Parts: sequence; C-alpha cells; structure tokens
Amino acid sequence: MAAGNMALLGRAEGPAERLERSRLRNAIATGALLTSGRHLQHGDPLQAGRNMEVFTNCATAIASFAKFYLLLNGAGVGRAYDDALMAVDWTRAPRLYFRLDSTHPDFPDLAAACGEPPALLLATAPDNAVMHRIADSREGWAAAAELVESMAFAGAAEAAVALDFSAKGRALCSPSSKSRSSCWTSATSSRAATACARSWLARRPKSDKGRWLIGLSRSVSADKATAASGIAGSPARRHGMTVPPLPH
Repeated sequence: MAAGNMALLGRAEGPAERLERSRLRNAIATGALLTSGRHLQHGDPLQAGRNMEVFTNCATAIASFAKFYLLLNGAGVGRAYDDALMAVDWTRAPRLYFRLDSTHPDFPDLAAACGEPPALLLATAPDNAVMHRIADSREGWAAAAELVESMAFAGAAEAAVALDFSAKGRALCSPSSKSRSSCWTSATSSRAATACARSWLARRPKSDKGRWLIGLSRSVSADKATAASGIAGSPARRHGMTVPPLPH
C-alpha cells in the first residue's frame, strides 16, 4: 500500500521518497494511519495504473447511467432516491432493439440467454430508429445507458433506439463467462425495467405517498436491471442505495 501511494507521484524514488515510503509503511502497519478496505484490497505498486473508481466505496450516484458507469469501473456505488432525483419516468423509455452479428464470438443462444422466443427477439427495428453503436468500453456502455435514460426523461416512449454492440467483432470486455451483451440485452429488452413500474401505475394511487412509491418503484426497477448486467458481465461489486423516509 505504501508503495502504491508513492507511485502516484509519477516519478522515480529518490532518498527522500524512499524515506517517506518507509514512514508510510510503518504508520499503516502500526495502525497509526487507518486505511479503507478498498485500499487494503487494491493498494500495491501497480496502483497508479488502475482506474480511480476501484478505490471508491459508499459512492452515491444522482442518475442511473452514472451509477451504471461507476459500477462498471468497480466502485462501491448506490443510487440516491431523493425526490428531486427521481425525475425519469422509465415507462416513457423508447422501444429498444439490439444488433449483434451472428458471427460475433459472444452471440448467445437467444432463447436460453434471454428467455424469449427467437422470433420475438429478432424483430426488425423501424427505419426511423435512432442508431447507436456501443463502443466496447466502460464509457461506451454507460453512454448507451445515458441515451436511453435521457430519452425516457424526454418522454420518448414512441421512439425506437437500435443499439449495436458488434462494432469491433471480437469478444466483449468481460472477465465473466456470461457475456455483457446477453446480460445487458436481457436486462433492458425484457420487461424487467418497466414491469414493476407499470404494475404500480395500474393501481392509480390517489395519495402523494402512492405517487412517491410509483417514482421509487420505477427508479429501483431500472437500476436493478442495469446493475444486474454490470455485476454479471464485469467485476462484481456491492451496490446499495439511499432512500428518503416515506412521506406522511
């Protein structure tokens, strides 16, 4: 850990740096300097080359796509469900279509991977669909989630979005045996992201508490769908949420 922290200086160690590293090591070893669990887990001489988020725990995201991005980066992150931050009505999200070339290394057994008949999953996107090619990177996948979330915020329920994640034609970046493409497709194309919200809407609550629960249900359902794909298709991290008290 001491070597990892000193590596953040980005230069070769001289006598002063070696002395500082020795003092830092002793402070950590004796408990004079308390460190986080994340630093205990990831702190080593290679620390400077790792993404910063793996050292972050108890982070809180203000939007679903931001939570998804931080989760893919290995952060211990949850979603804030304050009233003002539940601004997206996920039942107004666009219809989603997905493209993955059948020759792609990660092309799944559709029926087994997604639990839907192949004929339903192979529907053709309309000509006016918004085309978005997903870059095979954390930023690329988060950008796709941001597009869907922003269109839901705009109320684009009648629009269609076609997401293509076969641009590079190679196995997707995932240490898991289950490809991120099938996980994310299953999570977002199925009714998982909206079924819970629609069931709340069907009850047509008349109280403010009921309307608050609708917003919470929509947000939690969408966050669960994206988090599931992040956990299955990339390093599994704990994630949680912050929830305000129910209105009286």
